[in-house]
Amino acid sequence: CCVTTKPNEVANTLCGYKMLDESKSDWNLIYVGGCTDAFFNWVMDNYLKMAILFLVIFLPQFFGVIISWLYIGRVKEFDDER
Repeated sequence: CCVTTKPNEVANTLCGYKMLDESKSDWNLIYVGGCTDAFFNWVMDNYLKMAILFLVIFLPQFFGVIISWLYIGRVKEFDDER
């Protein structure tokens, strides 16, 4: 379970332990969404922030590769002239 009640609280790793032994009316007390679902829901709720973060990381890397590729071509041309 990924649900915490207080900031900086450690998530309960025994979440749902022996819950099937309880009555059905108590089943709504447990958080049934998993950590993966919670993460994907967070990403979908913050897709704009994730897209901006992706571009901030990806674009400099992409331009670095292109500039390096162009520089290697120039070095090879210079080496061929000698």
